[in-house]
Amino acid sequence: MTGKRLRFPRGVKISARGYIKEYFDTMLRGLTGHLHELFYPFDTDCWSKASFQDGGLEGWWPYEQVAYWLDGYVKCACFAECEEHLARAKGMIDDALRIVDERGFIGACELAERGQGNAWVHAVFLRAVMCLYEITGDPVYLNKVKNHYLSGASDYSSWRESVNIENIVNCYLYTGEEALRELAVSAYRAHCEDGANVETKYSDLLRDDPIKLHAVTYDEMVKIPALLYLVTDDVELLRASIKGIERIEKNHMLPIGIHSGCESFVGRSATSAFEVCDITDFCWSLGYLGEITGEVKYFDAVERIMLNVAPSVMDREFKTLQYFSSMNQVISTHNSNHTLSFTFTPRMAYQSDHYPECCTGNANRSMPNFLYRALSEWDGGYALNFYLPAVYKLPKGELEVITDYPFADTVKIVYRGENLDTRLVLRIPGWCESPEINVPASRDAAGRYTVRGLRDGDEIVLRLPSALECIETEEGLMVQKQPLVYTLDILPRIAVDKTEPRVAEGYPAYDVTPLTPWQIALDRELLLSSARIHPCRRISLLEADGYITAKGYLMEGVELERTHTSLVYVSDYDKGEYVKMAACGQIYYEGELLFTPKISDLSPTGFAPVDIRLVPYSAAMLRWTVFPNIKNYKI
Repeated sequence: MTGKRLRFPRGVKISARGYIKEYFDTMLRGLTGHLHELFYPFDTDCWSKASFQDGGLEGWWPYEQVAYWLDGYVKCACFAECEEHLARAKGMIDDALRIVDERGFIGACELAERGQGNAWVHAVFLRAVMCLYEITGDPVYLNKVKNHYLSGASDYSSWRESVNIENIVNCYLYTGEEALRELAVSAYRAHCEDGANVETKYSDLLRDDPIKLHAVTYDEMVKIPALLYLVTDDVELLRASIKGIERIEKNHMLPIGIHSGCESFVGRSATSAFEVCDITDFCWSLGYLGEITGEVKYFDAVERIMLNVAPSVMDREFKTLQYFSSMNQVISTHNSNHTLSFTFTPRMAYQSDHYPECCTGNANRSMPNFLYRALSEWDGGYALNFYLPAVYKLPKGELEVITDYPFADTVKIVYRGENLDTRLVLRIPGWCESPEINVPASRDAAGRYTVRGLRDGDEIVLRLPSALECIETEEGLMVQKQPLVYTLDILPRIAVDKTEPRVAEGYPAYDVTPLTPWQIALDRELLLSSARIHPCRRISLLEADGYITAKGYLMEGVELERTHTSLVYVSDYDKGEYVKMAACGQIYYEGELLFTPKISDLSPTGFAPVDIRLVPYSAAMLRWTVFPNIKNYKI
C-alpha cells in the first residue's frame, strides 16, 4: 500500500458529550430516529428487498435516499450511545447484507443491471457498512464490501457510479487486496475516457470557468482523484482534487463557507441558495482533502459550515428542514422559493418531507460525520481536527474534550489511562492569530500544535481567541466572531401550512414569516463601536441564546418582492419533474410568490437609526446575514 492520510482511529470508541450529545439526542427524537415510521421511501426497508417489485419501488433513487439516512442514523446512534437506535440501524444494515447473490453482489437484482446508474446507490450505502466495520472492528462488514466490489457487477466508470471508487480505495487500504486497487484505478481511467461523463472527469477539475454540473454530483466526484493518489502516489491526481475545490471557491463560494447550488451551481450573492445535500457532501469531500493533505484550511472550511450552516436548515426539534436555504432569507413559506429552480414548490419552507427525499435523508449525515472526523490516526499518534465535546476511548486510555467552543474560546483536553509515548496534534484554525496552550508544544508551519507524550491526568488547555469582525463581501457587510457567523434576529411567526399533504402527525410543514423588521443596513465603524457581546447561557447549535446588540439603520420603503408564478422562469426539466411530483403527492403552487429581495434590487427611500440584535446563524430560522452597506447609498 502507498500514500498516507489521517484516518478514523481504529479501536477507538467515540462518545458525544455536551451540546453535541444534545444535538444527537434531538436528532434521534426527531427525523433521524423516526424516518422509518413516517415517509416513503424510508418506510420501505428497501435494502432488505430482493427486487424492486418486492418493495414496490420504481428505480434506484429510493435506495440512495434510504442509504443517506442509514449512514447518518448508525453513526448518530453509536456516538449518542443509544442502544435501541443503534440496534435498529445496525439491524437494518445487517438485513440488507443478507440480500447477496452468488457473486457477492449486495442488493435488489435490478441494481445489478448496467447502464442505468443503478450502481451509484452502493457508493452511499456501503459507506455506512464501512463505518460499521470501523466502529465495531467486525471483519464481516469489510469482507461484505470487498466481495461486492469484486463481484464484477459493474466497472464503476459511468456517471456517479464512479463515486464507488471512494469505498473501493478505503476497502483496499484495509485489506491490501490488489484487485481492489486495480479496479479503482481502471474505473477512473475509463470514466475520464468516456465523453458522456460531463464535468466529472480529471480534466474538468482543472478548469477555471463556472461549473454547470449538478452541484452534489460535483461534490461527490471532486474527491475521487485525491483518494486515488493514496494508492498510486500520482501527485497530479491530488492536484486535480485541489484544483477542483479551487474551481468551486472561485466561481460559486458564498461568504458563509458553503457553495451555492440549487440542483446546479449558481452565483455568489446572499440570496443564492444551496441545498442540504450540498452541505453534507461538500464537507465530506473537504474532510478527505484535509485528511490527505494535512492542511488546516480544509478543516477550517468544514468547521465553518458545520457550526453555522448545517444546523440552520433544521428546526429546533429536528423535525422539519429546508431543501433550499440562503444567507438572506427573510421569509420561508410554501410560496417563497426565490431560486428560479422548482420555484412553484415549497423547497424554501421548513417541512418534514420534501420531494425528492434526498435532502431529508442527507440531513442526518452532516453532524455525525463532523464528530466522526474530529479525531484521526496520524503517523503513530492522534490528531484532533475539530473541538467537539466528546470522550474518545483509546486502546490504552481515553481523551476527553471538555469545551463550549465555538461559544467560548477555551478547550480542555484531559487524558486518563496508561502513559503513552505518542503525540497529539492539535489543529489551530487559520483565523486564530494568537493561540495559547498551557503545556510544552511545538508549532508547525501548517498551523498545528504537537504535544509529545500523554500521561495519566494530563490536562491540556488550548485557547483560541477571536475578535468581533464586520467584513466586506461582494454585496455588503457581514458580522462574525470566528468561527461563528451572526445574522439579524428576526422574530418569526411560525404557522402550520395546512395545504401541504406530505406531512405526518407531529412532523408538519411550516410557513415562517417575519414579525419584526428585517430591512437593516449597516455602517461598519458604527457597528464595531456600538457592538456589545452577550454570551450564551443556552449552549446549543439549534437554539443558542447568545447575541450581539449594536446600532444599524432601518431602510425605509423596502419590502418583499412580489411576483406571480406566470412571470417566473421554469426550465423544461422542472416541467418534467412536476409530473413526477404530482404522482407522489407533492403539490406545487400557483398565484402570488413572495421573495426575499436581492441587495442589488433594494431602493430605500430613507434611513432611520435603530438598535439591532444579532444572533448565531445556526439558531435562526429567518436570516438577513449580508447587510447592505449604508455608504453605498446617498443619504
